Amino acid sequence: MGWLLIVALALILALFFAGSIIARRTFVGEYFDETHYFNAADGWTLAIHRYKPKRKRFKEPVILCHGLGANRFNFDLEELSLARYLRDRGFDVFIVELRGIGYSAKRSLTAHDRFDWGYDDFAGKDIPAIIDKALEVSGAERALWVGHSMGGMLAYASFSNPEVAKKVAGAVAIASPASFHHMRRLGRMLPKLKWLVELIPAIHVDVIVRFWIPLVGLALPRVLTAVYNPRYMDRGTLRRAAARLLVPISTRLLYQFGQWVYTGEFKSEERDYCGELEKVRLPFLLLAGRNDLLAPPDSVRVAYEKLGSPDKTYFCFGEDDRTCRFGHGDIVLSQKAKEQVYPMVADWLEKRATRTKR
Repeated sequence: MGWLLIVALALILALFFAGSIIARRTFVGEYFDETHYFNAADGWTLAIHRYKPKRKRFKEPVILCHGLGANRFNFDLEELSLARYLRDRGFDVFIVELRGIGYSAKRSLTAHDRFDWGYDDFAGKDIPAIIDKALEVSGAERALWVGHSMGGMLAYASFSNPEVAKKVAGAVAIASPASFHHMRRLGRMLPKLKWLVELIPAIHVDVIVRFWIPLVGLALPRVLTAVYNPRYMDRGTLRRAAARLLVPISTRLLYQFGQWVYTGEFKSEERDYCGELEKVRLPFLLLAGRNDLLAPPDSVRVAYEKLGSPDKTYFCFGEDDRTCRFGHGDIVLSQKAKEQVYPMVADWLEKRATRTKR
């Protein structure tokens, strides 16, 4: 029995070190033209990355916001890049990195200081500053917003504020739930995990996933089927995403998501985010994937039904024979997404954008 334990530990360590080596050697380029630094309302330094079109066809810049546990590569992973796709369609594009993530991470000696942030900080402090900076750099009066997962949920919360919404010409939410009733069984664990917030400032998903990197394409832990549909994501994309896209997640933020899962409701002690959707009046496109287990179609449709906008569209990929049954990650990072999702997003944005004079 002792030998089996030693062998098991040796195998685990071997997988971790192999994964670490592969992660360091996995190349993912950064092709954006500019990076701009600025401060949020509380002084936190944020960064946005800009792609400038060769010929600017539209006045409004497009702001791309990543999801939970992701960074700038959520929309710009080598050839799978919604950012560069929109740039090539004539948009001025800005990729967001929210506080604590990527280029917006705080340099501090204490982990609690680096990861002392949550959803309300994103929605109330980061998003208004990001929009203002994109408008300042581009010279536009209004912007367009595209968010994946949490990036779309932040649009739900931020654009109910008329002072923020007046600066936005339209928003796209991709796989962004407004209800968590489908996950309530998982939420039963929440009361037992509250101690984590005080003890551990962040969950280092980027480190944990290294155990799996050597097995990419060979073994698929069941839990990962909730993250993507393996039918659409190839081995190279998976490896690049595991090596470069994932980031540590603040336990404050995770606990807030956990509360939503526990109650099934998208609200905090101070705000009912789902209820406030009726205040949102700007144009909205909501996209869902038929095989998305994290943000199933019904959870996205809740947002569509609650939105007060007279110009709103809901579409679920995979509900007909012409489109793919996307999961949560592959709806933005797969060749099929490039063929089906990117054009739909671009077409919708173009119809709400203002064309520049030739």
